[in-house]
Amino acid sequence: MKSESYREDYQPVEAKTAAPVAVATTTTVATEKKPVTAAQKSEPKQQVAAQSTAAKAKSQPQPAPATAQQAESSKVVKIVPPSKKQAEQDYRFGYTIQVVAVGSQDKVTQFADKLPKGTQPVWQNYKVVNGTKWYTLLYGDFASKVKAEQAIQTLPKEFQDLKPFVRSIDKIKKSDYPTLSKLN
Repeated sequence: MKSESYREDYQPVEAKTAAPVAVATTTTVATEKKPVTAAQKSEPKQQVAAQSTAAKAKSQPQPAPATAQQAESSKVVKIVPPSKKQAEQDYRFGYTIQVVAVGSQDKVTQFADKLPKGTQPVWQNYKVVNGTKWYTLLYGDFASKVKAEQAIQTLPKEFQDLKPFVRSIDKIKKSDYPTLSKLN
C-alpha cells in the first residue's frame, strides 16, 4: 500500500529589527549680558576663550543615555502558574450539553449542521484520551444545570437517542489542553 501525501517544507523567516535609536536632547543656556568693566578688559584673552568654549559645550545637544533602554530590554520575565486566588477568580459559570463525541472533524460538522439554529452557541472541543483523538460537539450556554437538562428535551429525537449529557463549562476550560472553538 502506498500513500501519497503532500508535505510542505516550512522554514520560518527571521525578522530583523533595527537597534533602538537614542534620542538627543537639546538644552539652551540663557546668558546675561553684563557691562564690561575696565578690570575685565585687562583679563587675558585665553581665559575668555576657555569660558566661551565651555558655554558652547553646554549648549550642544547631549545624547540621552541608552543604558536605561538596554537595562529595560534585558529584564527577565518569570512565568508562574496562577495563584489559588487567581484561579478562583477565573471561574466560568455555566453549563453546556455534550451532544456527541466523534473521531473526525467531518462528523462534527455533519452533526453541527443538524442542531437547531438559533440563539445557542455551538462549540467543538478537541482532545486526546488514551492516545485516541476525540472531537466533542457542545451545544448551548446555560445558567444552571437544570436549564441545560431541560434543553436536552428540546433537541431533535436523533440527538436525544445519542444520550447527550450536561457538562460544566468551567471543567471543560480547566481540563488538560482545552481547545474549544466556536462553530457558529
